[in-house]
Amino acid sequence: MLSPALVLSPARGMPASGRMTPLEAAWVDRRLTECLQDTLRVAESRGGRLGL
Repeated sequence: MLSPALVLSPARGMPASGRMTPLEAAWVDRRLTECLQDTLRVAESRGGRLGL
């Protein structure tokens, strides 16, 4: 599992600078989606344990 910080570090500023290729943009998109899915899974798990 990649950490969001690891994914965001090289991605910050790249779209605005025009230096991101379509392949790089697709990679960042996939990794950020995975990070958000992991975050949601953890939040749901913790909420379930708290009875929320």
